[in-house]
Amino acid sequence: MAKRKEPPCEKCMPEIMPENKEAFEIYAIVCNQMIVSGMGDPIDINFASLKIVMDLFSIENQLECFKRVVLMARHIIKETIENGKVI
Repeated sequence: MAKRKEPPCEKCMPEIMPENKEAFEIYAIVCNQMIVSGMGDPIDINFASLKIVMDLFSIENQLECFKRVVLMARHIIKETIENGKVI
């Protein structure tokens, strides 16, 4: 059996713009906190978990970070649904 190679992560990840770095780091922590429909489709990210994590990491401008994380989550959910992929 051939040994499976891992993808080169540096090439797989899109470049994160400096103004999105903080929001991406928070999203990476809460991304498994999706609200799903009865059929298992993702609907949105859990706002309560987002607030808790922003507090834990002492995010100064929580409103701006919140907006960026929610936009990121909704974009990923849209792409997931359109491409029929599982989160």
